[in-house]
Amino acid sequence: MTKLYLKDQLKRLDASLQGRIEGTIDNQLARYVIALEDKRFWRHFGVDPIALARALYRYLSGRPNGGASTIDMQYVRTITGERDRTLHRKLSEIFLAIMIRRRFGSHRILVHYLESAYTGTELCGMEQASLALFKCRVSDLDPRRKAMLAATLLSPVPKQPSLDWWIRIVRRANRAEHATGSPSQLSAKKSEL
Repeated sequence: MTKLYLKDQLKRLDASLQGRIEGTIDNQLARYVIALEDKRFWRHFGVDPIALARALYRYLSGRPNGGASTIDMQYVRTITGERDRTLHRKLSEIFLAIMIRRRFGSHRILVHYLESAYTGTELCGMEQASLALFKCRVSDLDPRRKAMLAATLLSPVPKQPSLDWWIRIVRRANRAEHATGSPSQLSAKKSEL
């Protein structure tokens, strides 16, 4: 991990967060995203030590890796464009996530992550995904559709959403609703989507 590389990436992150008007956030959508992506978001410092320890244990046990990235780390990956699966990239991501959390705080990072996250083919951010999927703004969605929107972070919207994709989205939305204590009674039938 070179000092120059980290400085360049930190400048890029600073530029993405500085000078931007503080956006608003839909609280219900934010709760669903946090429940699905980073349940300890408000309690950690940009990196979740518990999730990192779990991922390390799984890696050393020979099981599939994943699940340690926080929203801060995902934001770093989104802005820097770094995707290679190397230890160098992961360590850089951890360092940068800690730095931006210290500089900008959790609320600002969450707002900008939701505005810039990859949510599907040619879609960037929750608002674009909402317009593409449901033909309305996030603020006009019912709770069920907000949970489905949060689910697109793991399963981005394809050009032609299939029934299998919708079923995955509905299942993940169910998890978000259950985790936040607001389950809906809708089923995964295509006619209800």
